[in-house]
Amino acid sequence: MLRYIIFLFISLIILLNTITINKLLEFSLSKWFGKKIEIENLDILYLKQRLNLENIKIKDENQNKGYNLLEIKKVVIEIKLNSIFSEEIIFPLLIIEKAKFIYELEFNETGYKDNLGLIQKELNNEPDKVYKPKKKDKNFLINEVKLINPTAIVIIPNIDKGINIEYSNMYFSNIGNGKSKNQHYKDLFQYLLKDLYLRIPVKNKVNDINKLFKKLLNK
Repeated sequence: MLRYIIFLFISLIILLNTITINKLLEFSLSKWFGKKIEIENLDILYLKQRLNLENIKIKDENQNKGYNLLEIKKVVIEIKLNSIFSEEIIFPLLIIEKAKFIYELEFNETGYKDNLGLIQKELNNEPDKVYKPKKKDKNFLINEVKLINPTAIVIIPNIDKGINIEYSNMYFSNIGNGKSKNQHYKDLFQYLLKDLYLRIPVKNKVNDINKLFKKLLNK
């Protein structure tokens, strides 16, 4: 899927204008991540093999919430084009600037749930999604990942205001899903989520939430 998206994207660069490519990239990424994604601006630097994306929004499944699950001011992606048809696609650099993530925990008659589906999956012991078998997964490697000025807002029942969490800049290397990785991208996501849980200062003041977080942290 990843190789198909990149190949299609490069082919379209030659044939279409930037606005059309932007919309097609939104469609492909939305399908890949399973969430609606909007990209306000796309800048293609051909000689540098770099993409600059600005004002990216990943929509929450509940559009009535009035906020987005994730907003990113700017993303810079470098790709080695000659690696697309190799065993592993190489991205020398990924920079994510001013990402704002909103994590919401809700309570209703069935219990707690969150906007990522993690807690309800843990409580209900839901099995992992079963995807159609692939002939072969495409590996990728990101040599350098930079998260610049990331922030998060945590919304918890019985707490009047969202909890603002500010992070220092974060740097990671060799993130991917192949043999040459230092850390799997899913493990990086889990690490960031655990770090978010640990930073919530009022979790002990809300019944049972701390127990839920501990279960997730110990997975």
